[in-house]
Parts: sequence; structure tokens; C-alpha cells
Amino acid sequence: MTTDTIKIKTAEDKILKAKIKLQSKSPFFSYLSYFLNIKKLKDKQIPESYSMSIDVKGNLYYNPEWINKLSDDEVMGVLCHEIGHLAFLHLLRRNNRHREKWNITTDLAINSMLIKNGFSLPKCGLIPDYNDSFDFPPHIFGKKVKLNEVHKKTAEELFDELPEMKEEENDGEGGWDIHIEGVGGGEGDDDEKDGKGKGKGRQLTPAELKDLEEKWRDRIEEALMNSKARGNVPLGMERIFEQLRKSQVPWRVVLERVIQKSIPRDITWSRRSKKSVACNTYLPSVIKERVDVVISIDTSGSIGQKELTDFVSEIVGMARVFQGSINMRLLTHDTGVQDDYIIQNGNIAKIQQIKIKGGGGTSHEPVFDYVKEKIKGCKTIIAFTDGFSDLDSFEWGNHIYPFEKVFVLNKEGTDEQMKDKRCKVIQMKE
Repeated sequence: MTTDTIKIKTAEDKILKAKIKLQSKSPFFSYLSYFLNIKKLKDKQIPESYSMSIDVKGNLYYNPEWINKLSDDEVMGVLCHEIGHLAFLHLLRRNNRHREKWNITTDLAINSMLIKNGFSLPKCGLIPDYNDSFDFPPHIFGKKVKLNEVHKKTAEELFDELPEMKEEENDGEGGWDIHIEGVGGGEGDDDEKDGKGKGKGRQLTPAELKDLEEKWRDRIEEALMNSKARGNVPLGMERIFEQLRKSQVPWRVVLERVIQKSIPRDITWSRRSKKSVACNTYLPSVIKERVDVVISIDTSGSIGQKELTDFVSEIVGMARVFQGSINMRLLTHDTGVQDDYIIQNGNIAKIQQIKIKGGGGTSHEPVFDYVKEKIKGCKTIIAFTDGFSDLDSFEWGNHIYPFEKVFVLNKEGTDEQMKDKRCKVIQMKE
């Protein structure tokens, strides 16, 4: 299907046409657009000022009358704008910041990037001028305020530059936002919006929010790799993604999520869940199967005793936490695999007794080959290393090494050779 074959009858047709045009304009935003659930507001009494908003689950709500006033290119621009809020985790990074002020700074950050990449946006939006600056009228903050070099700053940096804003100083009705009601996330979780575009459902739990954050981090990484493969990466996107990668998520939490995700689960009706009593309903219990997790320890000459001690300490911690869920295959290596230990039932004593051999250079290719040939069905390998390896020199495709690759770097380690590769990187911190 091409844009020429679409007969534009409704606002939904215009949005579909914009999604198709994105395939050639921007593979990055095109990839992420497929995770949206586009919905027309049901309430017929939609305020004239309402335009478009998005929530943390990817539900995109729009006012058809407003969409129909835009050109095709402007529809594509606002679609990318909304995707940007999800891709850059704006809906999850607000924390306790003033809602409307955060909305303003996130819009400026996104719109500056979109303009530099040749997208068109409606004139009602928060759009920096040709000098990449933005002047606020005095009534917004009670005085004139100007932001400079918008594209070089994160939403947090822009937020900190702006004066304090009282709740009543801007009610969102003054045409200051592409989606007047704000970024939309967090108002509600159900699939309904009221006449003002605000959600009416329950608030998401912290666990659900963390899961959504992890999903969007993975999606933006996949979108970036896809756009690089096609030689069409949006200007500024790699810098933004690097900032997201370095956000202060506790690294042990990230590592725990990786392992939890690899553990297969099923349900059984032969044993009821503990929740059955509270619900007054018979609920099935969850069966967690054991999974083999391969862990490699870099024992090359660049790894000192302190780093080795840190690596082993973390592996012991993993064994304690997942004692009933995982079996470990523990490999030590430098330029080749030195030893292969099978650790069952969280046998901490055996982990602490392993002998460290190596001291030469560092290569992960022999480790991956060893796992592929000798440990059939491996789903995940967790590699403790400092990152000084041969990771630039071999093929990363899952058809070559069909398992997830997670690199845990020591505090002074480098991820230079892991960038743009199909892997996850976790930096050990205090």
C-alpha cells in the first residue's frame, strides 16, 4: 500500500497515511509507530482546544476535527511528537515535577529535534525559532523568559532553567501545546478518556510502570538499530538514547529483571493460588520452571583481584535470590574457556571455591562458540567483564548466537565495543 492508494475520508485515514509516509521518511519513528493503539475520543462534547494526547501504555487519543484541520505533513509531525514522549520516557521521568511545566519542556525538547529533522508541526505548538531559542510571553511566568540552544539540552535541563510556575498560571488552554491537555500519561490506565482527554481508570503500580519503562527502552534500541541499518538515524537521536542508557536505574534491579524474564512460567489448576482467599475465588497457582543461565567471568590480565571479587560476590548474590529458579553454568575465560562449573540449587559454597585461571588477553567469541556447541537451549548469557574484548570483530546476529547477551561491566569498564550491538549492557555502580 502507498499513500497514493489511500482515499482520505476520515481523520483516522489521515493518521494511517502519515504512518505509511513515515516508512520512507523515518524508519526510527515508523518502527515505534506500530506500538501505538490509536483511538478516537468517544465523547461528542470534545472541547475545541483539545487536540491529541498519549498515555504510558501507548494509547493515542485524538480529536478528529483538529486532525482534519492539519496538512498531511503536520499530522506526521504530531504523530512523531507523541511517539517521542514514549520513546524518551517523558511520561515516566516526570516524578514530582510540576505537570504543566514538565509538559512544556518535554514538548520543546521533542519539537526542537523534529524541526532539525525536517518535520512539519502546527503553528500552535511549542516550536523553537531558527536560532533554536524560545521566548515565553510575560503572562506565562510573570516575566519574559528565553531558552537558548534547546536542542542541546534534555527536558530536565530545560525544566531547571525555567522559573517556578503556579498551578493556576497556565491551565493548558492557551494553545501552548500540540496536545493541549498535556502529555497524557498517568491520568488513567483504562482505554477510556473523558471529554477532556483525561483517563478515568486506575493508576498503574510501580511494578507495572517499571515493566513499561523496560519495554520502551528495548523498543527505542531496536528502532535505533533498524534506522542505522537503513542509514537513516534522526539527528540527535543517538545522544538522547545515550542519555537514556545512563539514567540512574539501580543496576542490580536491571540485572534481576533480565533473569526474571528468562524464567519460563505456567499455571496449574491442581493447586490454588494464595490470592484465592482474598478474592474468594479459586485461582490457579503459577509454576516457575528452572532455567539454565550461563555466566562467564573475564579472567584476563586487565581484570584485577578486586574486580574478580566483585564479580564473584554478585554471582553469589544471584544464586541466593534465584536459588529455586535457575541452574548456573559458570565459565571462566580469557582468550578461551578455562573452566566450566555446573552450579545447581544455588550452591554458594561451590561458587566461592572456583579456581581462577587466565591472565592473558580477552576474547568473547570462544565463549559464545562454546555455549552454542556445548550448552544447548541456552536462553541467556551474562558476561562479567571490563569490556576490553574482541566484540567488534565477530557477527552478533541471533542466527549465529541464538541467546540473549548481557554484559555486566565493572565500575571502570567501557561499553564502547557494545554500542549498536544486539546486547544489553549493565554498569556496576555503588
